[in-house]
Amino acid sequence: MSNFESRLNFLLADRKQTPWGKALGFPSATISAIFGGRVPGEKFLYTIRRAENVNLDWLLTGEGRPFFVDQISNPEFFADKVQTMLEDEPHWQLYICSLGERSILVFEQPGQWAYKGDKMIDIRITEVLVGPGSEALTKVLREFPNRSNIKIPLLSPEDEEAIATGQVGTYRLFESNNALLANNRPAKESDLQFYSAHEPTANTTDTEEPIKLGLMRAVVALVEDCASELNETLSSDQKSRVITAVYRQADRLGLQPEDLTAENIRTAIDVVRD
Repeated sequence: MSNFESRLNFLLADRKQTPWGKALGFPSATISAIFGGRVPGEKFLYTIRRAENVNLDWLLTGEGRPFFVDQISNPEFFADKVQTMLEDEPHWQLYICSLGERSILVFEQPGQWAYKGDKMIDIRITEVLVGPGSEALTKVLREFPNRSNIKIPLLSPEDEEAIATGQVGTYRLFESNNALLANNRPAKESDLQFYSAHEPTANTTDTEEPIKLGLMRAVVALVEDCASELNETLSSDQKSRVITAVYRQADRLGLQPEDLTAENIRTAIDVVRD
C-alpha cells in the first residue's frame, strides 16, 4: 500500500466511506478530501487513531505494523501493566487470546472521544498487549473481581499471530461480520493457569479436571503422525511436552478431536526443539 488513500481504504475494509466518516464526526467535505488522498489535520488523525487502534506512523508513511500493539518483554512489567489496567478500569472486557510463553491480551470497553471542543463521539476503546506469561500474570487474572468480564475467544494460530503482530484492528476484532473475537466463552479457572512448553508437566492431581480421553487420544495420534511426516525424532520427554501443550490448548479453546490440525502440532514441536 503505497499511499495514504490506499492505507485508509485497507483500514475501512468493507465499510462505506461516508457512514464511517460521519460516525467519527467528520464533515462531508473532509471525508471526500481524505479519500481523495489528502492527509487530514491532527485532530482528525487522532480521532481515527482512537477509534480504530491504528498505528499513525503506518497510516501516514506505511512504516511499521498497521495497528497498535503494546509489546512488553519483561514478565514483571507485563503483569504490572495488566494489573494497573484492571484496577484503574474495572469495566474492561478482557479477551485472553493466548496465555503462555507469549501471552496475547485484548482489552475492550465503550468510551467517548473529544473530537472538537465539547463534541464527543462514541468509540470502542481497544488495547492489545503482548508479553511473556508468568505465574504473576495468572495471579492477577485469577484475582480480578469481574471474572465474568474475562473471555476466551476461539482463534486459529493464524488469527492469534495476526492480532499479536498488529495486522488487525478494532473493526476486525469486534465489529465486522466475521469479527475475530465474537466467538468466545467465559473463562474458567483452568484457563487462568500459566503453562510453559519448555517445562516438564506436573503430575495430575485429584483437584485437576479429568482428562478428556477422546481429545487426548486424538492429540497423541496426531503428534505421532506429524512427527513421522516431519521425520522428527522426539525424546519421550519432548513428546510428552508436545502432547501436553497441544491438549491443554485444545481443551482451553473447547476444541473437539475433529477440530485439531497438524499446524497445532508442528508449532508445539518447533517450540520444544528450540
